[in-house]
This record gives sequence, structure tokens and C-alpha cells, in this order.
Amino acid sequence: MLGSKPGTFTLRGTFSLPRIHVASFGTNGCRGFRDESDISSGATVTVYDSTGQVVALGALGQGTLSGLACEFPFEVDAPSGSNSYTVEVAAGAS
Repeated sequence: MLGSKPGTFTLRGTFSLPRIHVASFGTNGCRGFRDESDISSGATVTVYDSTGQVVALGALGQGTLSGLACEFPFEVDAPSGSNSYTVEVAAGAS
């Protein structure tokens, strides 16, 4: 899907955090704990192009418990043209 600016597209996805790593959930969503304590609503989503350059930044949406995982949606407008993209969440969970 085209992004909000010419030459971009909207990258949409969901980051799934296994329930065993979820510290809390409820009306404020869910968040990680221990090694995953940086996974929560607002955590940074970094998009890299095929050369490893940062091409876009975004943030996780509010996490919701879904089965055995906490699901965090994200949307990032990224420039078109790379052969592939890598998405990194927070401090290295991809």
C-alpha cells in the first residue's frame, strides 16, 4: 500500500511476544518483563533497507493478549525501492 508521501509504502505488521514473557495485561495493554521489559506500547520500531541503513522509524501500538502471545501492531511509512527490509523492535527483538 502506498505511504503518506510519494515514493513510500506503509509497512504494517504485528510483533508477537510469547505469553511466558508478558509481565502484565489489562486495560493498558500488555508489556514484556525481564529481558523483554523494553517491549511495550510505544517501543521503537526500526526499519532497515537491504544495505543495513536505517530508512524509517515507528512505534509499537498497544499490545493485546491473543491466545499464547501479546500482539503489538505497528505501521511505518518506509521508502520504496529496497530489495528487502529488516524490522527491529526495541533493543533488538526482530
